Amino acid sequence: MQLYDDRKRRIGTLAGFKDRAVTRTLDSGDKELSFEYPADGGMVGLLKEEYYIRTKEDEFVLKAVEAGERYNKYTAALNVEELEGQSFPYGFASQEKAVRECLEFAFEGTGWTVGTCTVTKRRTIDMEEAATAWDVLQSCLSTYRCECEIDTLKKRVNIYERIGRDRGCYFVEGLNLRKLAATSDTYEFYTRIIPIGKDGITIEWLHGKEYLENHQYSSKVKTYTWKDERYTNTTSLMEDAEAKLEELSKPYKVYAADVADLAKANPEYKNILDYGIGDTVMMVSKHLRVREKQRIVKIVEYPEAPEKNTVELSNTTKTFAEVQKAETELAKNEA
Repeated sequence: MQLYDDRKRRIGTLAGFKDRAVTRTLDSGDKELSFEYPADGGMVGLLKEEYYIRTKEDEFVLKAVEAGERYNKYTAALNVEELEGQSFPYGFASQEKAVRECLEFAFEGTGWTVGTCTVTKRRTIDMEEAATAWDVLQSCLSTYRCECEIDTLKKRVNIYERIGRDRGCYFVEGLNLRKLAATSDTYEFYTRIIPIGKDGITIEWLHGKEYLENHQYSSKVKTYTWKDERYTNTTSLMEDAEAKLEELSKPYKVYAADVADLAKANPEYKNILDYGIGDTVMMVSKHLRVREKQRIVKIVEYPEAPEKNTVELSNTTKTFAEVQKAETELAKNEA
């Protein structure tokens, strides 16, 4: 790892660290770097907050130092300072624009660009409170229901409908799945949604009914009324309501898996056991009576010890319940 000071002047190469881990999440595209370094190490005085650490793939900003008797623990965030520094003090608005056009406007003057973009639908972003370009990016990921890859070395964001693929990988007890913990709930479970947009528009004239239904899991009728003033286009309102109901109408499931990354440890397994963020993986656990496919939504990688890697899998990248909870908490804070 290369170390730079707060003025981006190279200090040197950092060696002698241990337990380096990179955490990547699918819902935000974000990453975090953590590692330990000897408390009496030769470069300990140069590992300061707001200094930069560069790996082969990314650049990070050192944010936290936890002093210890033998080793200090360091945590660094992905370097998106230019996006965080681009401020829109009176809010940000983009009316029925494609995500590329919206983000290019938000990124203007930051040095960041939008690279690959496979999302073409048009949506409205309406952020009434002060925001940054980073906030706009996160709002776009939620509103356009898309995913991103962030390249901090080239200062580029790639936007996709969906990251990852089903490459036939599987996690199996006795092979590469050491431990699996499962959580599921239906606290935010609905089979019917009534979407309402700006000025009370509904989908009735387009759909014939004011509501949509999805009984993929249960024949129960549980109704959710979803109001969002950003929607002036009935087709967009209906499309996004269908996507939300697809998540709401089934139990929310999360699996925390302790996985031996055999593909990195042995090239012989690369074609059958390799995986990445967003990939769909078959999980097989006799103990939990699980045999199903789920997407990888979080990965903790240990570059020097891939056998310690852990992954989190779920049937949704970010649950509608989480989005609604965040919006409710925001409304409470503004009240």
